[in-house]
Amino acid sequence: MTSSRTCSLATSIALVLTSPTASAQWSTATLSEARSFIGGASAGDVALFAGGKVSIGASFVATDRVDLYGVSTQTWSQATLSVPRMTIAATSVGDLAIFAGGALTGGNASDAVDIYEASTGTWSTAQLSHPRTGISAVTVGSFAIFAGGAETELGSAPSDVIDIFDAATGAWSTAMLPMPLPWVQGASAGDRAVFLGDDGVSPLVSFDPVTGSSILIPRPAQLGSDVIVALGSTPGRLWIAGGGQNMLPMSMKLLEYDIAQGVWTVGTLSQARGGIRISATSTKLVAAGGLASSFGLVASDVVDLIDLVDGSLTSATLGTARAIPEALEVRGRVLLAGGLAEQGGSLVPSDAVDIFDDNVGTLFCSPAVPNSTGAPATIRLEGTPGTLALGHVGLVASDLPEGSSGYFLASLTQTVVPGAGGSQGTLCLGGTVGRYAMTPFFTGFDGESTQTVDLASIPNPTSPTAALPGQTWSFQAWYRDANPGATTNFTPGVSLLIQ
Repeated sequence: MTSSRTCSLATSIALVLTSPTASAQWSTATLSEARSFIGGASAGDVALFAGGKVSIGASFVATDRVDLYGVSTQTWSQATLSVPRMTIAATSVGDLAIFAGGALTGGNASDAVDIYEASTGTWSTAQLSHPRTGISAVTVGSFAIFAGGAETELGSAPSDVIDIFDAATGAWSTAMLPMPLPWVQGASAGDRAVFLGDDGVSPLVSFDPVTGSSILIPRPAQLGSDVIVALGSTPGRLWIAGGGQNMLPMSMKLLEYDIAQGVWTVGTLSQARGGIRISATSTKLVAAGGLASSFGLVASDVVDLIDLVDGSLTSATLGTARAIPEALEVRGRVLLAGGLAEQGGSLVPSDAVDIFDDNVGTLFCSPAVPNSTGAPATIRLEGTPGTLALGHVGLVASDLPEGSSGYFLASLTQTVVPGAGGSQGTLCLGGTVGRYAMTPFFTGFDGESTQTVDLASIPNPTSPTAALPGQTWSFQAWYRDANPGATTNFTPGVSLLIQ
């Protein structure tokens, strides 16, 4: 059963900009209260950080606080969960952010589910099939999947249950893992979800939400019996970062799994640590924070940025060193919120937020004509600002209709042509227009598509051309739409000055 409630949103908090420590822009902010073991998810262009563990005197209790960050306005507001809890499993599907389970004050698990709908700004509630904490939450297509966990914060009575919410139908269902997995981590892998129990021995479980079936991926030998590892994914790849064992040195390993080839390769982080958190933009894997030592409570301020095309690694520094910050990507920005920071020889909840902004383009010809979703599509460029040294950027179109096809366009000239070619949208590129016709896109339930732009080979009608310093290249996406019959539409344009 699902019920509805509306939450008022409160005071905005101004962002305080800091000096960049890597090639893209960094800024800092502050949560409304210091906390760790937060659940983070996005809906539309809003990032939400829900629940967590807060310190009250000498005690630690669960909180019902939700901090919401609006990317377009760069402001913060607050809401409340239906039940205070920590170690919440959180994921987003469509324009919904879903926060499931978690631990109550005292350590027992909760079955509460809170759902935020971005289009209306309202909340509703639901229930898991039974109470659990330490759950993994993963989205695959229209399915939000909540797997494993345990009945208490300490991991007793581990669970093999999977709760599944289908956003296309609004229906909940259940499935089973091949084995119980407490403190499970998860990541999406194409049309499957992959789970890893943080117990030092379990294999990875690859789960198909359509059939409810699972297959096992052998635990990589390079991982050994490490725990407090971080599991994440980017298109076509899984990543396992760091980890360690009690009273042994932490790991510098960065394991990469090619999903199509079924092969693991081993890379290296800039610092050995466990308790890292992973997120990613279209161009970079972000591995942030952690514990630098298992011999003492030493939090790390290191952020490793791994380029997803050439594999190069650069590093940045958090404003406040901390372990297990909640890592969440929204519209090309990675927010690293809360976690555990050092204070007086102990690790305590933190209110720090570091924001990595991978956006490098300048939007023009915006907003676009609304599409069949009722909203205009958007577009952005991600990567190193305007430099040929890196050689590539990520082009991302969002808010497209589900099941749409199309391709990206490129030109050195901007224009405004409403209804170009019979489209209901506006063409924003003029002159010689190149098409990424060899890599057309097909949108899924998330209505998003990504194109890697090789700055040495930008398409035009005759042959690919290389970008040159001083040029401004502009990009746009054309896609199929309905209004109500079959038609086409365009995103806005986005430009990049080459330096």
